[in-house]
Amino acid sequence: MSLLNQSLRYLLVGAVVLSADVGFFALVVGAWPQAYLPANVGAKAVGAVVGFLLHGWFTFNWKKKYPAARRGVAYLAVLVSNMVLSTALLFLAVDLIGMVELLAKALVELLVVIFAFTANRLVVFAEAR
Repeated sequence: MSLLNQSLRYLLVGAVVLSADVGFFALVVGAWPQAYLPANVGAKAVGAVVGFLLHGWFTFNWKKKYPAARRGVAYLAVLVSNMVLSTALLFLAVDLIGMVELLAKALVELLVVIFAFTANRLVVFAEAR
C-alpha cells in the first residue's frame, strides 16, 4: 500500500481515535478540571484500544503481518511513548504557558500524531519479512 494511501487512511482512523480520546478527556475535565493529567492518560488508553483495532484492520492491512502478540507489544510501547510525550507537553502548555486545557490538548495531539504514524507504519504494523 502506498504511503499516500496509508496516510489518508491514518487520518480517517485518526479522526475516530481523536474523537474517542478528546471525548473522554473532555468528559473527565468537565467534571474535574484539576484532573487534566490523569484524564489525558485515560484518554490515551481509550484511544489506543480504538486505534489498535482500526489501524490493524483498515490503515495498515498488510497481507503478511507479524503475529498479533508482537504487534500488541510494539503498539503498547508506542502508546506509552505517546502518553509520556503528550502528558509532558500538556503539562508544559497548561502549567507553564497557561493555555486552556482543551486547546492545549488539541495542539499537543497535532504534534504527537506525526510520531505515532511513523512508529506505527515502520514498527507496529510493518510488513512481515
